[in-house]
Amino acid sequence: MSEITSEVITKRVRLVKGGAVVLAVVLGIIVAFGRSSVYLEANEMLAKGVPVEATVVQKKHWIESGKKGREFDRYALVYKFTDGAGATVTNEVRVDENTYAKVNEEGPVSVIYRASAPGNNDTRTHYEYKASITNIGRDVLVLIAVIVAAGYVIGFLVKRNMQKKMAAQTKA
Repeated sequence: MSEITSEVITKRVRLVKGGAVVLAVVLGIIVAFGRSSVYLEANEMLAKGVPVEATVVQKKHWIESGKKGREFDRYALVYKFTDGAGATVTNEVRVDENTYAKVNEEGPVSVIYRASAPGNNDTRTHYEYKASITNIGRDVLVLIAVIVAAGYVIGFLVKRNMQKKMAAQTKA
């Protein structure tokens, strides 16, 4: 076993922290690329999709149970619209609380559908949210922050463990 010195500890901790930063950047890039397809699809729907006023058929609200007894409010809208060919299209989509509160049953909701596949549709607010570059940026920054923080915690644990070993080695 090689001798553990404060210099060795410093080098190993620096290596762990540096590895965490590199891992965070790499995973951040992967997440950004993964989310970019959602971003591009949403922008395409906003630019090329067919906007239509749908009629809300039903508003749904329920509670989902999560871990540790937590409860989460969930919302959905069932709406229908007539596509360019005259066919009635019905869809159910999950929405946020704000969208849910703004619409009424039998009232209008703004929807966008793909002309070649009217079954591919969602609310305008859904596509606007997905097309927001700030959402991708937020996801990437959160991921990077979590990984860097984990690297620093692991670095601290490595340092503490190695300091204990160095103390035991000095006593022997």
